[in-house]
Amino acid sequence: MENLKETIRICYEEFCLAKTEEEKQLNDIKFKELMSSVPIEQRKIAGQYLREVMRERRKEKSQKINRDIKKELEDIQEVISLSYIAKEYFGKDRTWLYKKINGPLTFTKDELKTLAIALNNIGNRFIDTSTSIT
Repeated sequence: MENLKETIRICYEEFCLAKTEEEKQLNDIKFKELMSSVPIEQRKIAGQYLREVMRERRKEKSQKINRDIKKELEDIQEVISLSYIAKEYFGKDRTWLYKKINGPLTFTKDELKTLAIALNNIGNRFIDTSTSIT
């Protein structure tokens, strides 16, 4: 049963991280396949697990993080496009991201993870490009 709970948790996390409609549809298919593989007598328990995972995620997501992100981004802010990050990774406009970085809005844990992923992806693109040039 713990294996089922962990599988549901992973599937739900993937759903929450899906950005495009196609990714969401693929995740829906995956989740339907998962639920159809669960024996009928265990589906009620699976539903309880899903609600528990959703509650935990909502609690985590709502935690605001008070950090000076502006200072942490100081060295790279001139090099990267915050507009691009806001649009591609958050589905928001640049004003929203600037308010998160400069205040008055604060980042949630999930938003900081997304920002870290964005910076990592962009960094990898810089590395790939510099490697291809040499």
